Amino acid sequence: MARLIQCSSASPRTFDLEGVMTVGRAQDNPVCLDHPSISNRHAKLSATGTRVFVEDLNSERGVQV
Repeated sequence: MARLIQCSSASPRTFDLEGVMTVGRAQDNPVCLDHPSISNRHAKLSATGTRVFVEDLNSERGVQV
């Protein structure tokens, strides 16, 4: 299983990535990142096994991996 680790906060958080998940600032995203540079619906993650595909959801600042 793939994992996303958020290292920018005081205490790192880990997200297990399964299926299709959205990333964004809105609280109802499975991966919620509260930062002003993140859009409410910023990106979509599609995870299959250890592979993860990232798709920008027309965010203002784009996606960098």
